[in-house]
Amino acid sequence: MDVRYIADQSERLTAVGCQSGYVRLSYVDVKKKEVLQSWEVLQDGPVTSVRLFSIRTTMECPVHLLANFGSDAASDYGSDVETFEIPQLQLLVTNAIKPSVLYSNVVQNGLGSKQELIDSDSFDCVLCSCIADVDFDGHNEIILGTYGQEMLVYKFERLDTSDANSERQPLDKQPDPALLETSPITRQSDSKPIVGTWQLTYKRSFADPLMSLRYIDITNDSLCELMVVSLKGLHVLQHNLQEVSQLCKERLRQAVEKLNEDAFHALLLESL
Repeated sequence: MDVRYIADQSERLTAVGCQSGYVRLSYVDVKKKEVLQSWEVLQDGPVTSVRLFSIRTTMECPVHLLANFGSDAASDYGSDVETFEIPQLQLLVTNAIKPSVLYSNVVQNGLGSKQELIDSDSFDCVLCSCIADVDFDGHNEIILGTYGQEMLVYKFERLDTSDANSERQPLDKQPDPALLETSPITRQSDSKPIVGTWQLTYKRSFADPLMSLRYIDITNDSLCELMVVSLKGLHVLQHNLQEVSQLCKERLRQAVEKLNEDAFHALLLESL
């Protein structure tokens, strides 16, 4: 089961998966205590996990910096809570027998638009899943743990059909966000539909079946670690601190270059 609050906590999406393969998604108005819409589907195998998530990560940018970026960038860095817009959410459903499935933009499409994750059923059954931005590109990746002792990482790859000359981006490049993103049911949106697929970009083997995945900060250094629980122990996967430090410095340099003097002094006073 997974729950996601949207629209300034006034609405809620609830996803439930059962051993029988039954999946139900409910869209609820919290204030009115009313079910606005619900969808259901029956899969061919037991459901091991469900995850509601947005492709873009959500992190607020300091207000004094937004004026120094363009309007497009400001909308990218802006908070969904401040604008009361419904984020375009995806639903991941992992299966013990069949390939794991991703339903795109569920508020708009319900369970009608789906994509199977390639090779997700090639390493015995998928037991656990996790959503995290492990490469710091601003877009979440899908991480699966299998009984076949493999950890699989899927990354979104954009395919822009609006440009006849556009080519599929290499997997090592940073993809643009959104998978079939369109306007929500009850909100207007200026976002253009973007078509893309999820590709298997990383695989790692372990000595035992993987039972659980969690992306949290256990070292209290403001940098999350990937916790991998196997049948016989706990593995802690950490980022390369030198690479993360270099990436942070580069992005700060790019941000400072776009600042005016007043915004730069405000940044210095920011409690980071």
